[in-house]
Amino acid sequence: MSLLSFLRRAPLDPLIVISNREPFVHERTLDGTMAVQAPGGGLIAALQPLMATQGGSWVAWGSGAADFEVPGEDDGLHVPPESSAYRLRRLAGTPATETIARELRQRHLPNGGQLLLGVDRADYTKGLPRRFRAFARMLEEHPELRGQVTLLQIAVPTRSDLPEYVALERGVLDLATEINTMLGQGDWQPIRLVQGSLDQATLAAHYRAADVCIVTPLLDGMNLVAKEYVACQQRPQGVLVLSRFAGAARELREALIVNPYDLGAVAATLHAALTLAPDERERRMRTLIRRLEGNTVQDWMDDSFAEVRRLSRDDE
Repeated sequence: MSLLSFLRRAPLDPLIVISNREPFVHERTLDGTMAVQAPGGGLIAALQPLMATQGGSWVAWGSGAADFEVPGEDDGLHVPPESSAYRLRRLAGTPATETIARELRQRHLPNGGQLLLGVDRADYTKGLPRRFRAFARMLEEHPELRGQVTLLQIAVPTRSDLPEYVALERGVLDLATEINTMLGQGDWQPIRLVQGSLDQATLAAHYRAADVCIVTPLLDGMNLVAKEYVACQQRPQGVLVLSRFAGAARELREALIVNPYDLGAVAATLHAALTLAPDERERRMRTLIRRLEGNTVQDWMDDSFAEVRRLSRDDE
């Protein structure tokens, strides 16, 4: 049923709510089963009890990783789960982005689970070998996660005309192959390595699909990957694991901050990210989103020009 047809049923409904956030989301747990969660927030807390009492229809963006896997009726999904008091109609975001994100999860997590993502240039400063070894150590220490988590690493070639960088790219590939051979089982490979670049829409879909984003450079400037991941979180359930040596760590304090040189600590932090409680995931990500929205490129430009004007006045 089209949204227009859905809304034309208004005379049959005592109340229609249209909002960005939805009152219930469907997620995949670590073991691949589907779970229903009620997001926090004032809007949901105020309107959900009213809708449960009065009935009607609620139209909102679908934000859960498994929202569109739920079999629903043509006129919407009946919620709450325990009483089916009203209908929830979920809208998808940008079709291409949402479709690619779902396909990514289906391709890399055929049995459900969680997807970890790394997006980096194939550069010595990004610490990809250390990241792979930390991920392997986590799987060795927590064998119950094998088959339930996958690290998807996008490694964009850079300076490929230099022999040292060609050797680095080969070394990253060889290490991923070694770990997959040692820890893989059946058709599951712990590391999926993509050596190439992605267009903007496809990259956004990767960020949207990932449960955890790993940004662990050994030395870096700002590192915009961390901010791009936060900006793409339509469902605030993602977890950012961030190196203390990335400039963004000073601002994105609700990320899980790590020392990338300490493999044991990184492995423990990856496990903590995967097992973080849903309400804590949401609290951290919502704070990161607010922080990002309050410190944009425009804010940076305004601050920079204000400082230039101040210095100019001081020189007069």
